[in-house]
Amino acid sequence: MVAEELRAGRSLVVEANFDPALAAAEFGRLPSFSAFQVYCTAEPEVVRKRFAARARDGSRHPGHVDETISAEIDAALDAGRWAPLDLGDERIDVDTSGPAQVEIGPIAARIRRLAGAPAGRA
Repeated sequence: MVAEELRAGRSLVVEANFDPALAAAEFGRLPSFSAFQVYCTAEPEVVRKRFAARARDGSRHPGHVDETISAEIDAALDAGRWAPLDLGDERIDVDTSGPAQVEIGPIAARIRRLAGAPAGRA
């Protein structure tokens, strides 16, 4: 679907928890594109606590099986599985370890600038 949109000359947003080792080959097969990446991260202990809290409170769809994958989450964090992608383009790093650390206004303004959108509302 991404390749079809790019071939048609349309811009798009691609969102997922990409594994950099796997994503590099996938993105490499796409038609030429310019990208910017919004890379959201948090301290590993914060990520672990968030997964545990979601497993306890049942706020996510049961298909996520958060309560059974804590060892997988630990291994992925330790291996750097959720590192930023090497797309060769601009990247916006957003530390979500705590709400006070995320300033949405400057992030949104930078995204609008990179996307070529007019200032103001995106």
